[in-house]
Amino acid sequence: MIYTNEDILNMKYNERLNKIQIKKEKRTSKKILKIINKIRANKFITVAGSLFLIFSIINFYLIYSIIKLIQTVNFM
Repeated sequence: MIYTNEDILNMKYNERLNKIQIKKEKRTSKKILKIINKIRANKFITVAGSLFLIFSIINFYLIYSIIKLIQTVNFM
């Protein structure tokens, strides 16, 4: 009976409250699930995009640092 209640009917006995409760479904929308499934299916594209983003941020930081360094040096 426990197997039937938990798996088929989505019910569970709560000992603390001393009553049967219906299991709640997770609140994830279909769009989020589609995005997650595409990320899992296309791991190479995801890794390549992530690396591109990381290296772009590093590149902008290095350019900013060089420009600040050049501004502080006084050329005569």
